[in-house]
Amino acid sequence: MLREEEIVLVAQPGLIARARKEQPGTAGSTPAPLSPTELATLPFVLTERGESYRLELDRALAAYDIALTPVVETGNTETLVHLAECGVGVAFLPRFSVEGALAAGTLELVQSELAPVRMASQLFYHQKKWVSPLMAAFLATVREGFATHKMGQLGTCSN
Repeated sequence: MLREEEIVLVAQPGLIARARKEQPGTAGSTPAPLSPTELATLPFVLTERGESYRLELDRALAAYDIALTPVVETGNTETLVHLAECGVGVAFLPRFSVEGALAAGTLELVQSELAPVRMASQLFYHQKKWVSPLMAAFLATVREGFATHKMGQLGTCSN
């Protein structure tokens, strides 16, 4: 296993408060986690159905007999981050892919009653087979990248 990743729900700051029709200015108060039923009322921007972490979200909600119909489905994580920053919907992505946006304040974590999701990033190869110099370089690059990976600023919404 290279690394275990936390998969998180994120949204544009204020999106959840607006959806709940909460009064602005309740700074300092921590909102209650969203129930699965409340989550189902929100717009979502997600990876395609059947993708690894999307599958986990669908399974978690299926336990409550809930199925999501996202506003947008795409395999491009950067696009999903940007759409969430622009307020199009809630995204469910690996934390490392939204870390820059969280730090910049263009996204915030969405707390829910669903069990936390963690997924392992793994790389498999046959250890008893010959590893070419190119393959060895690839393995070294992947290991180094996972050890030191930090997401950069992903861009801003031009509303």
